[in-house]
Amino acid sequence: MPYIIFSIAVFLTLLIILISYISYRIAFGGGKCVTDAYIDTEKEKFAPFRSKIRKNLDRLYSVPYEEVRIKSQDGLTLYAKYYHIKDGAPVQIQMHGYRSMAERDFSGGFCEALNREHNILLVDERAHGKSEGKCISFGAKECIDCTEWIKYINERFSPDTPIILYGVSMGAATVLCALRKGLPENVRGIVADSPYTCCKDIVMKVGRDRKIPMRIMMPFVRLGALIFGGFDINDASAIDSVGDASVPILLIHGKKDSFVPHSMSEKIYEKNNKIRFCSFPDADHCLSYIYDTERYSKEVNDFIDEVTKQQ
Repeated sequence: MPYIIFSIAVFLTLLIILISYISYRIAFGGGKCVTDAYIDTEKEKFAPFRSKIRKNLDRLYSVPYEEVRIKSQDGLTLYAKYYHIKDGAPVQIQMHGYRSMAERDFSGGFCEALNREHNILLVDERAHGKSEGKCISFGAKECIDCTEWIKYINERFSPDTPIILYGVSMGAATVLCALRKGLPENVRGIVADSPYTCCKDIVMKVGRDRKIPMRIMMPFVRLGALIFGGFDINDASAIDSVGDASVPILLIHGKKDSFVPHSMSEKIYEKNNKIRFCSFPDADHCLSYIYDTERYSKEVNDFIDEVTKQQ
């Protein structure tokens, strides 16, 4: 009898670990990332805006850049493209979304920064592009990487260089999560386009969309992240990061976002009444710039003008 009980216990333990590993691979594993921004525009949702997006991409890819690399705190080599546009200008650190790429997510934001003659750091987040890593941690580790990129800019130029953190989707949650790590005074503002409240909330939402019983699966998802990813999904929380933030924040979200609900930004906004919140009534996920470029540009540029002139 003791042998049978032991065997059952071992079997159940291995089953739990297996389910947790599968959950981890599905939610947090690298791979299947966007690798060609032009090909990605073939998706149906981009059809009405394809020519506009490709025009922005043409401009982005025409600008010379320098490949730069840093080491993450856990030993990964992280890669970015640095575009030096003007000596002494502010630097925008641009962080892309989940399984995406900076060129795709910032084809518009890059051009806006270019128009302002800002210097630009287009980051390949861990497990994306040329950056090392096999785990996407939804902001838990990426926010620490973000602070390392800030350190790189400050060491290369000056700790007085104005920095704007600019994130889209997971990148937006990442730059908000970076607030909890303590940001230097020269980080003048954060632009967060379509962030989710926290890792748990967005995993729950996407899982439910796919008819997965997430109340049952979430313990396995969390365990998988802890065992195989080395992070706790509760650490990736944008909503818990903004409450006492002293860095000015511009929050942007499309009301017709079918991936990250607009209500998530509403909840983030409620945590800090100093946040500036701009909704775009007809925009789907991360498409506010394309739907209403004139208004989007004005909101972002007005915000950046305000925060970079504070000192």
